[in-house]
Amino acid sequence: MNKKRFLIFLLSICFCFFLNANDAYIEAAGGSVIPIDSPMSSAHPSISMKSEIIKIDLQPSLYHVHVDFEFYNEGDSTSIKVGFPQWHYGTSETNELKNFKTTLNGKSLEYKILEDNGTKTPAHKADIVDLWFVRDITFPSKAITKTSVDYDCEYGHGGFWKAVEYLFGTGRTWKNPIGSQTIEITNNISSTSVIIYDSTFFVESDEWKTPDSWKNTQITNDGKKITIIRKNVSPDFFDLFKFEIADEYFLFNPYGDFDNQNYRLGKNRLTEKDLIFFTNEQLRYMRNIIFACHGNIFQSADLNDWLKTWDWYKPSHKVELSELSEIELANIQAIQKEEARRK
Repeated sequence: MNKKRFLIFLLSICFCFFLNANDAYIEAAGGSVIPIDSPMSSAHPSISMKSEIIKIDLQPSLYHVHVDFEFYNEGDSTSIKVGFPQWHYGTSETNELKNFKTTLNGKSLEYKILEDNGTKTPAHKADIVDLWFVRDITFPSKAITKTSVDYDCEYGHGGFWKAVEYLFGTGRTWKNPIGSQTIEITNNISSTSVIIYDSTFFVESDEWKTPDSWKNTQITNDGKKITIIRKNVSPDFFDLFKFEIADEYFLFNPYGDFDNQNYRLGKNRLTEKDLIFFTNEQLRYMRNIIFACHGNIFQSADLNDWLKTWDWYKPSHKVELSELSEIELANIQAIQKEEARRK
């Protein structure tokens, strides 16, 4: 299956529920910059992308993206047009990237919007790319050039969840692999909105690659942000990064549907990888949910107020460790270990 057909197939799966529910729409997303004058199938002969730092700030109604690019020109000084893509998926009304801004070496830079009508840009074969934010950039010889973009974007949907996507494959149009790619994710949606580990993946070479299979990749969480670092990235043009954001039900059960006392936190042992994407506050919630499912009465007002909104929570007494199962005790220890690691 070629890349274009695969991507369309992937997105059609993610949106099948909404497309069949008379609630269809188009959603926008961004991606790596490209030299707009170069063919899609080839790379610039002298300019390399040394690093790409993608900072994603999750907000309640949209997410904000700031990307820092660092380039090195090993050839003669050259001035070219550089484009940042806006690409779409879905149907019905069009949503645009909002509040787009760009800089060059720290200074604000003007840009023009170039529509992709099938002939004007090197990515016209990709129906999902409909316009480019284009600016003129001079890359001095034997020197580092830094540029950045900022924009706001509406969430996509992965099944029932919110989704964020970034088309990093457009970065293949520079000389050599992307030297370093860093993705920083900060969750400011709510204390109970969860980034799902198993629904975070790269789509590369027509394959979904989940965190377990990411090569040369480091994932850390300092309690404030998740950082994913990759080295020497050689993408195909349509390669993308995606993750999904679940609501508070996922805190009760990171493995499936929550079913009152038959919750999975008492059935499945948590591992380090299961916990790496949770915030500090979410780890605290999960640890205490284990006690709550046995009827524990909490001294913390925020826990009591939140848990009392759920019909299954029946506060009755102070739960002792002896009342917990072996798996529950192991999961509490795993959560505490992750909390201690972040201090």
